[in-house]
Amino acid sequence: MLMCSAGSFGQLKHIRELQHSLTTIKDSLAYTDVLNELADYNHYRHWDSVLHYAELAQGIAERHEYQRGIAGALTGKGVYYMTRNNYLSSRFNNDALRMYRKLGDSMRVALLLNNIAINFIFDGNYTKCVTHLYEADRVSRLAKQDTVRTIALLNLIDIDTTLSKRQRDSMLITARSIAERLKDEVMLSVCHQLEAMRLYDAGSKEEGLARMHEILKEAEAEGNYSNMAYIYNDIGQMILQMGGDTTHAIEYFTEGLAIAQRQHFFYIASLLMPQLASLYEKTGNPAKAYYYAQLQLDQAATQAAELQASGFTYLDYLNNERNLREAQARQSAQKRTIYLLILLTIVTAGLLFFLYRSEIASRNMARAQQQLRRETEARNRELEDWDQFHNMLISVMAHDLRAPFASILSITEAFKVIDLLSPEVIKTMMGSLQKTSEDSIRFMEGLLSWIASKCKAGKYQAEVFMMADVVRESNLFFTQAQEDKNVWLELDESLEKEAVFAEKNMLGFICRNILHNATKYAAAGKPITVRAFSEGNSVITAVTNHGKEMTEAEIRKIFQPEQAVMAKKEGLKGAGIAMIISQDMVQRMQGRIWAESEPGVGTTFYFSLPKAVSAEKTVAV
Repeated sequence: MLMCSAGSFGQLKHIRELQHSLTTIKDSLAYTDVLNELADYNHYRHWDSVLHYAELAQGIAERHEYQRGIAGALTGKGVYYMTRNNYLSSRFNNDALRMYRKLGDSMRVALLLNNIAINFIFDGNYTKCVTHLYEADRVSRLAKQDTVRTIALLNLIDIDTTLSKRQRDSMLITARSIAERLKDEVMLSVCHQLEAMRLYDAGSKEEGLARMHEILKEAEAEGNYSNMAYIYNDIGQMILQMGGDTTHAIEYFTEGLAIAQRQHFFYIASLLMPQLASLYEKTGNPAKAYYYAQLQLDQAATQAAELQASGFTYLDYLNNERNLREAQARQSAQKRTIYLLILLTIVTAGLLFFLYRSEIASRNMARAQQQLRRETEARNRELEDWDQFHNMLISVMAHDLRAPFASILSITEAFKVIDLLSPEVIKTMMGSLQKTSEDSIRFMEGLLSWIASKCKAGKYQAEVFMMADVVRESNLFFTQAQEDKNVWLELDESLEKEAVFAEKNMLGFICRNILHNATKYAAAGKPITVRAFSEGNSVITAVTNHGKEMTEAEIRKIFQPEQAVMAKKEGLKGAGIAMIISQDMVQRMQGRIWAESEPGVGTTFYFSLPKAVSAEKTVAV
């Protein structure tokens, strides 16, 4: 995977020239551009220097409101964090992309599209990665300079599995011709690597391996440590695949890892460590295998700590060099008679520092694991909450949409014999159809409001409601069915005085569910009675229908999951999941629900909810 900043050239000589030019530049904007260019070049040599120069450039550019300088610094930071904190890298890359689009810089837009494609690789989203690479290729071709196109093409060769051999060869030829025209040694080296691998895969293994050794020397001469680390890995893999000496392959892997660790190329290091651990285990050297396995764990712990701190930590490469020279000068000025003391002091301090760092690393890892566990548990609870909400939502829709649609179907069925209907009857039916439709719309609006509040706040909000108002509104769904059956709703005076503290949509669902069953099983010519009374800090609402009574066993099963079986029994058809959902909703609102049945009287469903204490108060349920 090839990442890029503002350029792809990696010559050490040019880096030194840029560093020297910093001492002579007086213009702040030009100084910012050179810092960004140094960040660009160093991502092939020393990873931490990328962040060092990008941070310096961003600070100066922001003080002068230099947009191009800020975008360049964000690009460098996006590259630096790509193997440490992919989320942070994506954020910097996308911010830079927006700025370059406003500036109309097509070449750098293509560059950022390529880098964002690599972000998608680390997220495992290969489809979006390939899409962004083709977009980078398209934009680069339209730009004045097609510098970035080489990188996009080489990444497509490696990542797009739908390409044929002919298409890959064509892309490789195009990429190489661009790199040769621009004298881009880094991209030429990558092209040569791909050509060597193609020779090897085609059967010319010795020739491919020899060519890879030549490319390694070229990368070493250019000081391109990034390519060197990858080439050492490729050569080691070739030796193993050819059945060569495992010890010889280990030497190449070890050298590649040494470069990756020295230059802080964490990604290639993470590829080499497990390979070395596996090879040493196979060759019967468990101590070495354990050593490299531990290195991998230490690197993972370091990256976890950086991730927790948002990745804003780095080594100041230039300051380290200066401090080292000053320390050497001080040591050379000291007397020979105290060398032994200094040596003992350094060794003691080193041991203490090692022990201290080991202890700190262990504690940090434990804290990171504990934090990760807490976050995982919180996320699981959140997912469970959403799953319950979705189940409720589906049940509410399946249950409460049935009544109005049944009413509408009943009315439309009557229109099949419209010739037999009088104008008065038709007018009455149309009024009923309009009323049912309006009630359905109000229900859908309430349902959408419930969904919106859940998405916005993540919790249910309880408020104060008069029970009589809620019952009347809930019964609008069943007036037609009640008229057809010659039953009616009768509200006791006690209901008008009682107010409850509840969530509106859940309370409405509970009332509609109980009223639906009461209408369905009520005896013709008798009312459905609703009354309320206080009990401690709760309001109990009772809904009585004068239909068929239920046994104690049947009542118990209504509020149990296996109650679906009894729904098949005569007189209980329709008792489904809605009552289980109602019970769950009541419990969420700190209440309870139950039923009682008496021969000759019918069945009464009760549910209790907290009393309303203040009309201004809202709480999360």
